Amino acid sequence: MSNEQPRTVREAAEELGLSPATIRAWIRRRKIGYVRLGRAVRIPASEMRRIVERGTVHAVPQEAHEEDR
Repeated sequence: MSNEQPRTVREAAEELGLSPATIRAWIRRRKIGYVRLGRAVRIPASEMRRIVERGTVHAVPQEAHEEDR
């Protein structure tokens, strides 16, 4: 996600591994920010990063797993 250009709905969906319908649903529910340019909708690169960061589940260090045993 190094490209800072805004994405179309289709590009955002492809990059996130989702369907365009999911991206459109998120836009309707305001789960993802967007820019409207006339009738065109674009997803800013910052929103793409935010979605990925929000959904990231960090690994637990191996030592923490060993304490549970």
